[in-house]
Amino acid sequence: MLKSLTKFIFIILTFLILILIVSPFLFDKKKIVLLINEKIKSEFKFDVNFDEDINISLFPLPLIKLKDVNIEDNRQGLGVKIFEVEISSSW
Repeated sequence: MLKSLTKFIFIILTFLILILIVSPFLFDKKKIVLLINEKIKSEFKFDVNFDEDINISLFPLPLIKLKDVNIEDNRQGLGVKIFEVEISSSW
């Protein structure tokens, strides 16, 4: 009984880890780029441009890496260039 329970738990954990590792490849990165741009523009009224080759990971924590980020606020005359930004969250 204990041996089968241990085996079951091991299989479930292995399956979950595999899903967390493979799932970033299943996301539509272009859609994520559009959603990020729309959210920043609607919330902060900034124009944000960044490289569309973003990195997404879910393990150990959800993380998005954006490269070559350009933020422009024409109302204030602000222009910022950032090499890389990491946006992370916790479970």
